[in-house]
Amino acid sequence: MVAIEPSPLTEDGLYDKVGGWLVLPAIGTYLSPLFMGYAAYENLRFYSDSLPDQAKIIILGAGLTCVGLAIGWLYTCVLLSRLDPLYPRLFIGLCVLQLLFNFGIWIVLINSGTTSDPEVFKDVARSLVIATVWIPYMLVSKRVKATFYGIPVKRPVQRDRKMATGLSPSVTEDGDTSAIRLRRKGHRLGIFLTVVSVPVLLIGLTNSASYEPPAWASLFTAVGLVGLVCGYLFARLWYWFRSA
Repeated sequence: MVAIEPSPLTEDGLYDKVGGWLVLPAIGTYLSPLFMGYAAYENLRFYSDSLPDQAKIIILGAGLTCVGLAIGWLYTCVLLSRLDPLYPRLFIGLCVLQLLFNFGIWIVLINSGTTSDPEVFKDVARSLVIATVWIPYMLVSKRVKATFYGIPVKRPVQRDRKMATGLSPSVTEDGDTSAIRLRRKGHRLGIFLTVVSVPVLLIGLTNSASYEPPAWASLFTAVGLVGLVCGYLFARLWYWFRSA
Protein backbone atom coordinates (compact mmCIF):
# COMPACT_ATOMS: atom_id res chain seq x y z
CA MET A 1 0.00 0.00 0.00
CA VAL A 2 1.25 3.46 -0.82
CA ALA A 3 2.85 5.42 2.02
CA ILE A 4 0.61 8.35 2.88
CA GLU A 5 3.06 10.98 4.03
CA PRO A 6 4.50 14.28 2.85
CA SER A 7 7.00 13.63 0.07
CA PRO A 8 9.60 15.87 -1.56
CA LEU A 9 9.93 16.27 -5.29
CA THR A 10 12.22 13.82 -7.04
CA GLU A 11 15.00 15.10 -9.28
CA ASP A 12 12.74 15.03 -12.33
CA GLY A 13 10.05 17.13 -10.62
CA LEU A 14 7.67 14.24 -9.88
CA TYR A 15 6.20 12.72 -6.72
CA ASP A 16 6.69 9.04 -5.91
CA LYS A 17 4.44 9.07 -2.83
CA VAL A 18 1.07 10.48 -1.82
CA GLY A 19 1.40 13.75 0.08
CA GLY A 20 0.00 17.23 0.56
CA TRP A 21 -3.75 17.67 0.23
CA LEU A 22 -3.84 14.42 -1.75
CA VAL A 23 -3.62 12.60 1.59
CA LEU A 24 -7.27 13.44 2.37
CA PRO A 25 -8.90 11.87 -0.73
CA ALA A 26 -6.47 8.95 -0.39
CA ILE A 27 -7.72 8.25 3.13
CA GLY A 28 -11.30 8.56 1.90
CA THR A 29 -10.53 6.10 -0.88
CA TYR A 30 -9.31 3.44 1.54
CA LEU A 31 -12.31 3.96 3.85
CA SER A 32 -14.98 4.03 1.13
CA PRO A 33 -15.14 0.23 0.57
CA LEU A 34 -15.89 -0.23 4.28
CA PHE A 35 -18.58 2.44 4.28
CA MET A 36 -20.24 1.14 1.11
CA GLY A 37 -20.09 -2.45 2.34
CA TYR A 38 -21.81 -1.43 5.56
CA ALA A 39 -24.40 0.56 3.58
CA ALA A 40 -25.12 -2.54 1.47
CA TYR A 41 -25.66 -4.58 4.64
CA GLU A 42 -27.94 -1.91 6.12
CA ASN A 43 -30.10 -1.91 2.98
CA LEU A 44 -30.29 -5.64 2.32
CA ARG A 45 -31.07 -6.64 5.90
CA PHE A 46 -34.50 -5.03 5.54
CA TYR A 47 -35.38 -7.16 2.52
CA SER A 48 -38.30 -9.52 3.13
CA ASP A 49 -40.78 -11.46 0.99
CA SER A 50 -43.63 -9.85 2.91
CA LEU A 51 -42.75 -6.37 1.63
CA PRO A 52 -44.63 -4.77 -1.30
CA ASP A 53 -43.07 -5.26 -4.71
CA GLN A 54 -42.06 -1.60 -4.99
CA ALA A 55 -40.26 -1.72 -1.64
CA LYS A 56 -38.48 -4.93 -2.66
CA ILE A 57 -37.21 -3.32 -5.85
CA ILE A 58 -35.99 -0.20 -4.03
CA ILE A 59 -34.22 -2.13 -1.26
CA LEU A 60 -32.67 -4.67 -3.60
CA GLY A 61 -31.57 -2.01 -6.07
CA ALA A 62 -30.03 0.15 -3.35
CA GLY A 63 -28.23 -2.81 -1.79
CA LEU A 64 -26.79 -4.09 -5.06
CA THR A 65 -25.72 -0.57 -6.03
CA CYS A 66 -23.84 -0.24 -2.74
CA VAL A 67 -22.15 -3.60 -3.41
CA GLY A 68 -21.10 -2.38 -6.86
CA LEU A 69 -19.75 0.87 -5.43
CA ALA A 70 -17.83 -1.05 -2.76
CA ILE A 71 -16.20 -3.20 -5.46
CA GLY A 72 -15.41 -0.08 -7.47
CA TRP A 73 -13.76 1.59 -4.48
CA LEU A 74 -11.74 -1.57 -3.78
CA TYR A 75 -10.37 -1.43 -7.31
CA THR A 76 -9.67 2.27 -6.82
CA CYS A 77 -7.59 1.39 -3.75
CA VAL A 78 -5.50 -0.93 -5.90
CA LEU A 79 -4.97 1.83 -8.47
CA LEU A 80 -3.98 4.27 -5.74
CA SER A 81 -1.43 1.86 -4.29
CA ARG A 82 0.14 1.59 -7.76
CA LEU A 83 -0.06 5.35 -8.46
CA ASP A 84 -1.93 4.37 -11.62
CA PRO A 85 -3.01 7.22 -13.97
CA LEU A 86 -6.52 5.73 -14.00
CA TYR A 87 -6.99 6.48 -10.29
CA PRO A 88 -8.03 10.17 -10.53
CA ARG A 89 -10.53 9.41 -13.32
CA LEU A 90 -12.09 6.49 -11.48
CA PHE A 91 -12.19 8.53 -8.27
CA ILE A 92 -14.13 11.26 -10.07
CA GLY A 93 -16.48 8.75 -11.68
CA LEU A 94 -17.27 7.03 -8.38
CA CYS A 95 -17.86 10.38 -6.65
CA VAL A 96 -20.37 11.32 -9.35
CA LEU A 97 -22.08 7.91 -9.21
CA GLN A 98 -22.31 8.04 -5.43
CA LEU A 99 -23.82 11.54 -5.56
CA LEU A 100 -26.38 10.48 -8.18
CA PHE A 101 -27.22 7.34 -6.21
CA ASN A 102 -27.81 9.19 -2.93
CA PHE A 103 -29.78 11.92 -4.68
CA GLY A 104 -31.87 9.29 -6.48
CA ILE A 105 -32.73 7.51 -3.22
CA TRP A 106 -33.71 10.85 -1.72
CA ILE A 107 -36.00 11.68 -4.68
CA VAL A 108 -37.60 8.21 -4.55
CA LEU A 109 -38.43 8.66 -0.87
CA ILE A 110 -39.95 12.08 -1.52
CA ASN A 111 -42.06 10.90 -4.47
CA SER A 112 -43.30 7.87 -2.55
CA GLY A 113 -44.91 10.19 0.00
CA THR A 114 -42.86 8.88 2.91
CA THR A 115 -41.03 11.11 5.33
CA SER A 116 -37.47 11.62 4.17
CA ASP A 117 -34.92 9.89 6.38
CA PRO A 118 -32.44 12.42 7.85
CA GLU A 119 -29.65 9.92 7.25
CA VAL A 120 -30.45 9.90 3.53
CA PHE A 121 -30.19 13.68 3.41
CA LYS A 122 -26.87 13.52 5.28
CA ASP A 123 -25.59 11.10 2.64
CA VAL A 124 -26.68 13.51 -0.12
CA ALA A 125 -25.03 16.47 1.59
CA ARG A 126 -21.83 14.53 2.30
CA SER A 127 -21.47 13.25 -1.26
CA LEU A 128 -22.24 16.75 -2.61
CA VAL A 129 -19.51 18.35 -0.51
CA ILE A 130 -17.00 15.63 -1.44
CA ALA A 131 -17.75 16.01 -5.15
CA THR A 132 -17.64 19.81 -4.96
CA VAL A 133 -14.23 19.87 -3.30
CA TRP A 134 -12.30 16.90 -4.64
CA ILE A 135 -13.43 16.57 -8.25
CA PRO A 136 -11.93 19.98 -9.21
CA TYR A 137 -8.84 19.10 -7.18
CA MET A 138 -8.32 15.88 -9.13
CA LEU A 139 -8.76 17.76 -12.41
CA VAL A 140 -6.36 20.67 -11.91
CA SER A 141 -3.98 19.89 -9.04
CA LYS A 142 -0.30 20.00 -9.94
CA ARG A 143 0.41 17.39 -7.28
CA VAL A 144 -2.08 14.98 -8.86
CA LYS A 145 -0.50 15.52 -12.28
CA ALA A 146 3.02 15.02 -10.92
CA THR A 147 2.00 11.93 -8.93
CA PHE A 148 -0.18 10.04 -11.42
CA TYR A 149 0.35 11.49 -14.91
CA GLY A 150 4.11 12.06 -14.95
CA ILE A 151 3.76 15.82 -15.55
CA PRO A 152 6.68 17.48 -13.70
CA VAL A 153 6.15 20.31 -11.27
CA LYS A 154 8.23 23.38 -12.07
CA ARG A 155 10.80 23.98 -9.41
CA PRO A 156 10.96 27.45 -7.82
CA VAL A 157 13.65 29.72 -9.21
CA GLN A 158 16.68 29.65 -6.93
CA ARG A 159 18.32 32.78 -5.59
CA ASP A 160 21.63 32.09 -7.36
CA ARG A 161 19.80 31.79 -10.69
CA LYS A 162 18.27 35.22 -10.14
CA MET A 163 21.68 36.68 -9.45
CA ALA A 164 23.01 35.08 -12.64
CA THR A 165 20.51 37.05 -14.71
CA GLY A 166 22.09 40.32 -13.59
CA LEU A 167 18.95 41.43 -11.73
CA SER A 168 18.64 41.71 -8.01
CA PRO A 169 16.29 39.25 -6.30
CA SER A 170 14.01 42.10 -5.26
CA VAL A 171 13.50 43.17 -8.88
CA THR A 172 12.57 39.71 -10.09
CA GLU A 173 10.34 39.07 -7.09
CA ASP A 174 8.50 42.39 -7.48
CA GLY A 175 7.49 41.41 -10.99
CA ASP A 176 5.44 38.52 -9.64
CA THR A 177 4.05 40.30 -6.57
CA SER A 178 0.96 41.70 -8.28
CA ALA A 179 0.06 38.36 -9.85
CA ILE A 180 0.45 36.60 -6.51
CA ARG A 181 -1.78 39.15 -4.81
CA LEU A 182 -4.45 38.79 -7.48
CA ARG A 183 -4.41 35.03 -7.09
CA ARG A 184 -4.69 35.30 -3.33
CA LYS A 185 -7.69 37.59 -3.70
CA GLY A 186 -9.23 35.07 -6.06
CA HIS A 187 -8.59 32.28 -3.57
CA ARG A 188 -10.20 34.21 -0.73
CA LEU A 189 -13.23 35.24 -2.77
CA GLY A 190 -13.73 31.71 -4.08
CA ILE A 191 -13.46 30.17 -0.62
CA PHE A 192 -15.80 32.83 0.80
CA LEU A 193 -18.44 32.17 -1.86
CA THR A 194 -18.16 28.43 -1.33
CA VAL A 195 -18.41 28.66 2.46
CA VAL A 196 -21.47 30.93 2.21
CA SER A 197 -23.17 28.95 -0.56
CA VAL A 198 -22.90 25.48 0.95
CA PRO A 199 -25.03 26.25 4.07
CA VAL A 200 -27.60 28.05 1.90
CA LEU A 201 -27.77 25.04 -0.40
CA LEU A 202 -28.07 22.61 2.49
CA ILE A 203 -30.89 24.65 4.06
CA GLY A 204 -32.73 24.66 0.74
CA LEU A 205 -32.29 20.92 0.24
CA THR A 206 -33.36 20.17 3.82
CA ASN A 207 -36.64 22.07 3.50
CA SER A 208 -37.24 20.67 0.02
CA ALA A 209 -37.46 17.17 1.48
CA SER A 210 -41.08 17.62 2.55
CA TYR A 211 -43.95 16.44 0.38
CA GLU A 212 -44.97 20.04 -0.44
CA PRO A 213 -41.79 22.10 -0.12
CA PRO A 214 -42.12 25.87 0.32
CA ALA A 215 -41.17 28.18 -2.52
CA TRP A 216 -38.30 29.75 -0.60
CA ALA A 217 -36.64 26.32 -0.28
CA SER A 218 -36.29 26.12 -4.06
CA LEU A 219 -34.91 29.67 -4.07
CA PHE A 220 -32.31 28.79 -1.43
CA THR A 221 -31.31 25.71 -3.40
CA ALA A 222 -30.91 27.71 -6.61
CA VAL A 223 -28.94 30.48 -4.88
CA GLY A 224 -26.64 27.92 -3.24
CA LEU A 225 -25.94 26.20 -6.55
CA VAL A 226 -25.28 29.51 -8.32
CA GLY A 227 -22.95 30.54 -5.50
CA LEU A 228 -20.94 27.35 -5.84
CA VAL A 229 -20.63 27.81 -9.59
CA CYS A 230 -19.58 31.44 -9.17
CA GLY A 231 -17.02 30.43 -6.57
CA TYR A 232 -15.25 28.30 -9.16
CA LEU A 233 -15.84 30.14 -12.42
CA PHE A 234 -15.54 33.78 -11.44
CA ALA A 235 -13.23 33.70 -8.42
CA ARG A 236 -10.84 31.21 -10.07
CA LEU A 237 -10.72 28.92 -7.07
CA TRP A 238 -8.93 26.29 -9.15
CA TYR A 239 -5.63 28.14 -8.63
CA TRP A 240 -5.82 27.19 -4.98
CA PHE A 241 -6.21 23.55 -6.00
CA ARG A 242 -3.38 23.76 -8.53
CA SER A 243 -0.97 24.99 -5.90
CA ALA A 244 -1.89 22.17 -3.49
